[in-house]
Amino acid sequence: MEKIAWTTGCILRDEGKYCIEWASWLHLIGSDRLICVLHQCQDYTEARLNLVKEQLGMDIRIHRSTTDDKKVQMGTYHWIHEKYGSETEWMLFLDGDEYPYAVNPSVNYRDNIKELLHSFDKKVSSVSFNAKVFGPNGHIVSPDNRLTAFTTRLPHNNLSNRAIKSFFRPKDMVAVMSPHNRSKDYR
Repeated sequence: MEKIAWTTGCILRDEGKYCIEWASWLHLIGSDRLICVLHQCQDYTEARLNLVKEQLGMDIRIHRSTTDDKKVQMGTYHWIHEKYGSETEWMLFLDGDEYPYAVNPSVNYRDNIKELLHSFDKKVSSVSFNAKVFGPNGHIVSPDNRLTAFTTRLPHNNLSNRAIKSFFRPKDMVAVMSPHNRSKDYR
């Protein structure tokens, strides 16, 4: 079986307002599969994800969780890695408000992240890309469109300008820790 190039795993709760934009962004930058675990979701997130799946032909797998466990995010990431890791070359864990991007994709801007991941030697087990994060942008009222909100210039020291997201090869995973931590020890 040929591996999928890039799987994105996430846990979402009531992201119906933004999930079309978010999933479309992931599709645009090269994500082949989106694994969404809806945690105690009570809005229209699932219907919107199914719409993206139908309209874009994106491989979106939806699962549900109703647990009250405070460590549900890390448990979910561990489960996604266990269930889907062997089927994919690269994996990325994201929150519903995180938008990864390549700073300098190419002179002609044709490269997407998937193509850049494909270009790395098999010895590379993880790589980080910049990401915009909606949460810390300082918006009191949620904007209609998160990407439009990102066109506003933020201070250089703003967390949103310094965020990174790490892609990893599931076969090289040592332990599921947190997508928000970085370690100096690499395999």
